[in-house]
Amino acid sequence: MFNILKKHKDLVIILSLLVLFVVFAIFVSSTLTFFKNNSSVKGEVQLGELDFTINVTNFTNKNYMPGDEIDINVNIENKVENKEFLIPFYFRFSFIDEFNYLKTFLKANLEENFIYDNKEYYYYKYKVNVNDKVKLINGIRIDKNFTDQTIKEIDISVIIDAVQSEYGAYKEIFYDAPTEWIEFIENN
Repeated sequence: MFNILKKHKDLVIILSLLVLFVVFAIFVSSTLTFFKNNSSVKGEVQLGELDFTINVTNFTNKNYMPGDEIDINVNIENKVENKEFLIPFYFRFSFIDEFNYLKTFLKANLEENFIYDNKEYYYYKYKVNVNDKVKLINGIRIDKNFTDQTIKEIDISVIIDAVQSEYGAYKEIFYDAPTEWIEFIENN
């Protein structure tokens, strides 16, 4: 048998090379197929943005007298010009009121849609979706007993804090929110 192999030495070498070539071709082919099947895809992802507009309307700067009602509307809107990808949010707001007059003079329907924390903030109960508008102040009523000696100017400053409505971010950002508000958010 050894003699047969010696005689056909060239044939054995050729067959061995042929087998080696076929194995190498199969390996290269499968490797190329693997890389072709795992090609990459390019695309663009646009993340949403938390932004809003505060609108103040129907306000005229004039002298008001005790007993007058000032027709002023203040609202927050989840809409900003030239921005497409806004996201829904929750918000709270407060007033800067150094004389502590605003809370007694405001004409607002805060009890219906807000929960007050008995300290500083009014928490809006509902998610503000894109293009939604929420009224904060309907006007100001100047008490008849409010005299000129009491104060010359009323300065209204509204501070709004907003947080994305998804993934429970309100729990981390508004960590000191009233329990009643958090329960309302989670159950609605």
